[in-house]
Amino acid sequence: MGYSLDDLYSMFPGGVYFADTEYATVDGELVNGVCACFHEYRTGAVVTLAVETEGQRPPAPLSFGPDTLFICYSATAELGFFNSMRWRLPYNVLDLWVEYRNLTNGKTDNQGCDLETGILTACHSYGVIDTTSVDEKERMRQRIMAGFPFTPEEMATIVEYCSADVRMLCDLAERLVPDIWDIEQALHRGRCQKAISCMEANGTPVDVDKLALLRKHTRAIRRMVVKNFEAEYHTGGYDFDKQGDPHMVWKNYTAWVHSMGFTEETWPHTSRGFAGADDDDILEPMAIKYTEQFPAIEQFRQLRKFLTLAKSEFKFPVGADGRNRCRMLPFSASTSRSQPKTSENIPNATKALRSLLRPAPGQVLIHRDWSNAEYGIVAALADDDKRWHNYMYRDAYLTKAADFGYCDYDATDETHHDLRNKFKPVVLAGQYMQSANGLAETLGIIVQQAATYQKRELALYPKYKAWLDHFNENIAFDLYADTEFGWRLHTTKRPTGHALRTAVNHPAQGNCAEIMRYAACLMTEQGIDLCCSIHDAFMVVADEDRWEEVDAVLVKCMNDACEAVLGDGYILRSSRDVVHYPDHYSHTDGRKMWSKIEAALEAAQSTCLQVSEV
Repeated sequence: MGYSLDDLYSMFPGGVYFADTEYATVDGELVNGVCACFHEYRTGAVVTLAVETEGQRPPAPLSFGPDTLFICYSATAELGFFNSMRWRLPYNVLDLWVEYRNLTNGKTDNQGCDLETGILTACHSYGVIDTTSVDEKERMRQRIMAGFPFTPEEMATIVEYCSADVRMLCDLAERLVPDIWDIEQALHRGRCQKAISCMEANGTPVDVDKLALLRKHTRAIRRMVVKNFEAEYHTGGYDFDKQGDPHMVWKNYTAWVHSMGFTEETWPHTSRGFAGADDDDILEPMAIKYTEQFPAIEQFRQLRKFLTLAKSEFKFPVGADGRNRCRMLPFSASTSRSQPKTSENIPNATKALRSLLRPAPGQVLIHRDWSNAEYGIVAALADDDKRWHNYMYRDAYLTKAADFGYCDYDATDETHHDLRNKFKPVVLAGQYMQSANGLAETLGIIVQQAATYQKRELALYPKYKAWLDHFNENIAFDLYADTEFGWRLHTTKRPTGHALRTAVNHPAQGNCAEIMRYAACLMTEQGIDLCCSIHDAFMVVADEDRWEEVDAVLVKCMNDACEAVLGDGYILRSSRDVVHYPDHYSHTDGRKMWSKIEAALEAAQSTCLQVSEV
């Protein structure tokens, strides 16, 4: 800690530049650049650029090479402007939004809410005054978003507005930069933002014709999918209004949940007495936990997510080139994972709708997914040879079952499929210190037996236990947890209960995010057409005649990223799906729902054709 802007200038003698850009967004396309403003710290030089007409791509007014530093707030926005202009991205990037987010991650306000991280909030917290009024800012933003053409007077006002934001950014940097505890790690995060901006610019290929049909027949498809679902599962969870649109019937849904044997103690209920249907906290964990016993839960979950997207008429932003583009929102989660909006990003939407993804003619879509990454990451961080051996050469879920005495260590998915699914949530919850009560509920055993199993596991893996004890001691003293590259989760007091489990989960998920971003850097820097990240996976487009060569580079980038974060020799396993045109991507867990959607679409088209013939 303790870096000043003068220190940065000594590191980057070619110049320390503060930057801001203004642009109008167009769904699915690269942004329409309006203007850019750059201030050099030491000389005070100001360089501005105004785009005269829509789509114009003037040359870059400056070159940001290895001896310069580019400072901004929320770099993917500024780098998106660079990509739209076809400019070379700055060599070194310092994103003050990411650093402010890191400084405040996990901290809350007086009401217990997460702290805002917008530039005005950051400026206020550091005593920097914004000279532009809120009303004026809103007026300027609306005018810029309205797009071209701009009068000369309007453009002059916009450039001055942009320049004022850069001056405010300079003032913020003078106060915030000294709080950055590791400038090299901060510059690496800036490098990662460059990779994310390339991902946002590339987008993911979509079957635009199929998407157009879904949009055209949305209401009919919604209705038919629900009817087909109810004909198979008889949940009663949905009914139809006079227009034929489906609506949740909470009383019937609750009765269906109870019919499976759940109670208010085993399935969270709302204050009104209805069974809860929140996806993250209820439906997803229940679907995982009871995947074999009650497969209808997962299908109901997918139906519910599909209906939410269908209600908005599948308004995924898709460009004229057939690529789905949206903001990836990196560093948004407390673990620093990206969190793109599912309403905008098809690869992160419900698994069924991922079947809309399809490569263009002459191209291949490659999906590379790390296998059980978080288990492997913890084994590597703990330097636990036994757990790493389990990760590399055994099934982690059945190994846990064997550790607890439920099967032999040579059990496989083929021989113990149901048991494997039963222990899947046990392994996942065990990553963040599941309580004995939680384990007992998952396995249907008494709490004392669950506690015995947990003690047995720690005895089996002494290195893991030592790592866990060391982690708990550090977070109790330091009140924060760091990833290997310095992404920090703060705790306001010594964590216990849920807060402690969240903190213990930080090394697994946070370092997984670090590996993902590092791999993205390597891929984009080698010119790979990286489309998106999906949790622990990437999607990449390659030409049909050289996709295997591209995949080999992809694997090397992923392997190098693992060793960079976890250490030499620790390379996570990955699997691959390859989609050749004209095939569509298909997620195993989404195929059944997608077949229902396609059947509903076919019926809707047939009905529409019959009506037109009459």
